[in-house]
Amino acid sequence: MENNNDNKQRVVTRIITAVIPAYSDVSVVKNSVISLATQWIPVNSFFLEIIIVDDNPEMDYSFFVSDAFKQIMNERVGITIIKNAENYGQGVSRQIGIDNASSNWVVLCDEDDMYATNAIYRFWEILNEQYCGGDDGLPVALIAAPVYCFDVNKERDVIRAQSIWVNGKLYNRQFLRDNDIRFPSGDNSRHAEDFPFIEMLNYAIENNHNFKRVDFDETADVFYYWMPNPQSQSRRERFYTAMLTPLTMNASLMIYDYMQHYNLLHNIERDQDEFMKYKIASISVYAYYAYVRWLYDMACGWRDDDRFTEEVWEYYKDVMARFKSELSCYWGEYCPSNIHELHTQVKNSSDIRYIESWIEPFEEWINSGLKTLEMSYGEIKEYCGQLQFDAADHEIHSSYVQSWCARNNKPCS
Repeated sequence: MENNNDNKQRVVTRIITAVIPAYSDVSVVKNSVISLATQWIPVNSFFLEIIIVDDNPEMDYSFFVSDAFKQIMNERVGITIIKNAENYGQGVSRQIGIDNASSNWVVLCDEDDMYATNAIYRFWEILNEQYCGGDDGLPVALIAAPVYCFDVNKERDVIRAQSIWVNGKLYNRQFLRDNDIRFPSGDNSRHAEDFPFIEMLNYAIENNHNFKRVDFDETADVFYYWMPNPQSQSRRERFYTAMLTPLTMNASLMIYDYMQHYNLLHNIERDQDEFMKYKIASISVYAYYAYVRWLYDMACGWRDDDRFTEEVWEYYKDVMARFKSELSCYWGEYCPSNIHELHTQVKNSSDIRYIESWIEPFEEWINSGLKTLEMSYGEIKEYCGQLQFDAADHEIHSSYVQSWCARNNKPCS
């Protein structure tokens, strides 16, 4: 601790840790490592620790700790490689890096992205400014910085990136530990792993009045560059969104479980928790439209993909059934204005294509559920095989829908 000119207590961090989960070839990973290893770090400021978590048993990243690579590194940067015993997925790999950090302050970087040259120094500078002269004097739980997206199909969206991306942020590791915030394991370590992590963190900060989150507006300097890798799974796989959707829904339930867990620990009454109610409304709207998009992907060909098995279908039905059972107690509390706002957000801001379908609108789903979720594996494949869409992706009437409803004595829209 040291005193500034105003005699305020100032906390100065001397180490920041950057974690890179790595799986791809060295040629892919090197840009992210170089962007961090060559950071501009003034003398007498801080030391940057880079942890590369090797999640590919067949890959060798020793080049990054070689004498040859050290020649280009800032002398105030050090690199450690942790090799996983097997492929755990990037969620678990990130968590391993966080758990093994020497610092209390951690940034994350995907293997094919990059940080701006002075980004880590800016984090360090802002962190110390906040401790020194912040308006409220509260310690920092999170600093969320601007992300720039190099993708011809997207535009820079700072606010959304700050809300849902785990990269381009400085984390207080002690705050993560104290609030049981960790990346998921299992299948959700490979898909939709960032969604529950950042939403749990947002929820803990919202309900903890002793810490604060610092957000930059869209006029701020860029800290993080999101680089589209044509070999990434999300671009290589035609039906990646369809494969991801059930796990995204499961991640949503993880968020709900965490909110319940947090409220129990801190004696927060559900009826008083407006933030939780709004989050559950958001989760429900997203789940509904993600499912509609999933049907669209099925109709476009995923039904014939050998990865779509009866096990996948039953897993999806189980997840959506739990949505119905666990979240239904909140549905009568939603304001129409909130639902309209969330509809608009899904349509304009999410990665879900907005598809109109014969299945009932969101409000009817809340009351009655999705008819398709009563279908067997064979029936859903047959149904999706008969769906057709016009040029605007609006569904064209399918005779199979009417016949299935008649067989099962169900009303059809």
